Amino acid sequence: MRHKAGIGNFFLIAVVFVFAVVLFSSCDRKREFRIKYEVTGTASKADITFWDENGDIEHRTDVRLPYSTEFRVTLKRYDYFYAHLSARNRDSSGEIKCAIYKNGRLVKEEQASGKDAVATVDETFEY
Repeated sequence: MRHKAGIGNFFLIAVVFVFAVVLFSSCDRKREFRIKYEVTGTASKADITFWDENGDIEHRTDVRLPYSTEFRVTLKRYDYFYAHLSARNRDSSGEIKCAIYKNGRLVKEEQASGKDAVATVDETFEY
């Protein structure tokens, strides 16, 4: 009888060990993706504001269109990344369009028309 109890205990310890390894290894997983901000339109210039890969606010003034910037974001489990892009038309007329892409796919797009018109797009990406 002692021999069977030893095998049962060994099996239980092995199952607990495998469960712990799976649980803790999944906590260290990371997800990486590319974010691209794009500003286009019939307007020739814009003031552009966006949040970069570190969550810092970047400003660009009198930028010639089209404009785009791309970067990589790495998230750990339960993290999130807030993407924000805003552009103000610097021309006396025309249209301005903002777009956010994730891994090359369009996620969100907005447009605005006229002098000083502002287009803004936001999206939250979670692991």
